[in-house]
This record gives sequence, structure tokens and C-alpha cells, in this order.
Amino acid sequence: GVVEIDITNNYRIGRWYFDPVGVHLQPGDKVRWICRKWGGSATAFHPVNGNHELRIPEDAQSFDSGILMDRGMVGSSFEWVFEEEGTYDFFSRNHERLGAVGRIVVGSPGGPGEKLPGYGGRDGRAPMFAESA
Repeated sequence: GVVEIDITNNYRIGRWYFDPVGVHLQPGDKVRWICRKWGGSATAFHPVNGNHELRIPEDAQSFDSGILMDRGMVGSSFEWVFEEEGTYDFFSRNHERLGAVGRIVVGSPGGPGEKLPGYGGRDGRAPMFAESA
């Protein structure tokens, strides 16, 4: 099956967020992120993405949608198939500080995503929340 996650915002409170913020999948399931307003992304917490701390399973491939367009426009969605079991934390590149962080658990939780946020600061990585470093 395909699980859809909206990338959206609430200007009134100055927040961007994923809806739903958390999803449980089985290996081989697909997620489709749909951007409601221009400028969101679905990006794995992984060193290849802005030197972020690793918060996906060690054997999993990193993902990054790039900047997405408004819903309904070409380039407004991004799909990824999750093969490896474990915990995957992800963020929107432009909106991490505004709250756009989410979690996907595939099968059983596990891996670096289960560590306390900010652990990567000790390794010279950008922590999940800069304030936690």
C-alpha cells in the first residue's frame, strides 16, 4: 500500500508540520509526501543531508525529495519505498526549526533514530534540534 503524509503549515502559529507526524509501516511499503505549500521537503536525518546526525537505520539508503512545489503542481509530491526495518526520522529542509520533523517506524523500532535527539553534536554532526547540542 501507499501511505500519504501531508507537508503543511499553520501561518497563524508559525509552524510547519507533517500530517500524520508518525507512521508505522511494514518492509516494502511506500510513503508519498504531498506538499501543500511551496517549499517543503521530505529529507532523512543523515550525514549526506546537511551533515545531520544519522537517525535512520544504518543499512538504509538516505532520501531527500528536494524542494517541493504546491499541491497539484508537477513536483508537489515525493515517494519512497522503505525496505529496511527500524526507525526513520525525517525533516523539511526549510522548516526543521519551525517544527517540521516526523517519524516512520518500519516493522520494529530500532537503530540510531532511537538515540536521544542531539547525540550527533558530539560527532561534529548537525543535531536533530540545534538547541539540543
